[in-house]
Amino acid sequence: MLLIHGMDSHYFVFDRNSFKTKLTSLLTYFVIIPFVYPKGFSEYFLVYKNLFITWLYFAVFAVFILFISNVRNIKYKKSHCIIICYFLYMFIDTFVIRYSFENALQKIFASPALYFFCCILISKNAYLFIKSLANILIVLFFLNFFIFNPFFFDNYFDPDRLHLLFIGHVQVASQLGLIGVFIGYLLLYRHNVRKASKLIVLSIVTMIMSKTIASLFVISCLLVGFTYISISKRHYLLQLNPIIYLVLTTFINVIFLILTYVVGYKFSFLGEPTTFNGRTTIWRNALELVSQELIFGYGAAGVKIQVYWSMLTKDSLGMYYAHNELIQELLNGGIILLALFCFVIFFHIVYLKNVKSKKLFCFSNLSFFIFSFIMIFESPTEYQYIYIFLAILAYLPEIENSFTTYLLDYFKLNYKRKWL
Repeated sequence: MLLIHGMDSHYFVFDRNSFKTKLTSLLTYFVIIPFVYPKGFSEYFLVYKNLFITWLYFAVFAVFILFISNVRNIKYKKSHCIIICYFLYMFIDTFVIRYSFENALQKIFASPALYFFCCILISKNAYLFIKSLANILIVLFFLNFFIFNPFFFDNYFDPDRLHLLFIGHVQVASQLGLIGVFIGYLLLYRHNVRKASKLIVLSIVTMIMSKTIASLFVISCLLVGFTYISISKRHYLLQLNPIIYLVLTTFINVIFLILTYVVGYKFSFLGEPTTFNGRTTIWRNALELVSQELIFGYGAAGVKIQVYWSMLTKDSLGMYYAHNELIQELLNGGIILLALFCFVIFFHIVYLKNVKSKKLFCFSNLSFFIFSFIMIFESPTEYQYIYIFLAILAYLPEIENSFTTYLLDYFKLNYKRKWL
């Protein structure tokens, strides 16, 4: 702390720690916002889209500088090594197959930048990162519901007709909403009830607005799971090794894909024929592409999936989005990339065993199970939100320890004040 004597004989206090914290907070907003910015208007206004893309480039450069300056201070985990291998292989595979990174720059370069930024910030100041991310999501969800609601902007946003909300395509609502609820739960753990309540409510409202099966599934699982955690004393179903949930959801995923490939576009689910809102059509066509390049795939954004409704959309050539993470990895890099992705997930959830709080461990398991189930019907790696979630999972024991230390200091301080 410095005391600076001014011309008017007043002393100005300069607190270096406070200044450093504010600077870190500004950096967090500067980097995170272009990754989670509301993409709804980018479908209509090129200037709006280019503005955030340019901002994203600057954010990635800032992360690069931050990483270089902290390269010796970072406590490296196994999860860091495997995710580097994952992106490095994607880079090499895409370049060798395509000789280009067109439409894949964000996926190959921006995503790892976001991941390592989250890791660095969480390790330095976990609460600052969690609070800043919560503030961004609260503003985003607030604007999505109260300002840019489809009721007022039906020409731009309509989940039924246009499959679009202010936050972006309706398919991102389940991912962002789940992360919002998870962040809210962490804030509750630190006794920041007011901010946590706002974020959780807005996250659920956002998922309801999307009117997607994935979002309704997330809400249902969260309600059932949270009730189970609150009522049950042993929480046995949510105290299993998280690897079990990964194996279970992967098994369900494989069964769905086998049925789609063997039986056809429609198969019976709970006694009724279903296509999961057209997803089985996408999966069937995508699996045909996978069978042609099973080992190395097509490189990131290397092939488009053709479906019968492509001619009805603005992109008549098809789409990159497979609506299934397993298929997405096979298309982007074949069996090798899929294996690396499985290792990425594995080496991020193994750290959950070090979480001491039973309820926090159970809710983390529940959130991971839901997110891994989302990967059956969506492709989270095509967006960047999953890397925020993975970074938090890997550092959850450290987050818990920092929050516990804060709470102990807080209660000790209040106890002393009470008896002074």
